Amino acid sequence: MEEKNYEEWIDLEGTETERTYHYPDMTYTIKNPSKLYVKKSGSHKIIDADGTNHYITAGFRTFTFEGSYTFNLSDTTDTK
Repeated sequence: MEEKNYEEWIDLEGTETERTYHYPDMTYTIKNPSKLYVKKSGSHKIIDADGTNHYITAGFRTFTFEGSYTFNLSDTTDTK
């Protein structure tokens, strides 16, 4: 399992074919996500294979995806 950091682009090409975010009143699906940027606030920025940018607000309850789970997010920049 690869360790990835918040606030950095993560390559999803070849690992996910679909990602769906579940909100209390709706779902939002992205086909062929290729890059993911997770902000510390909880929001996500995603670029799909067609080059479309998606901004996912932090209010989602969960997300599901089709593909491989190949990384964990951690914050290696925090020092205590």
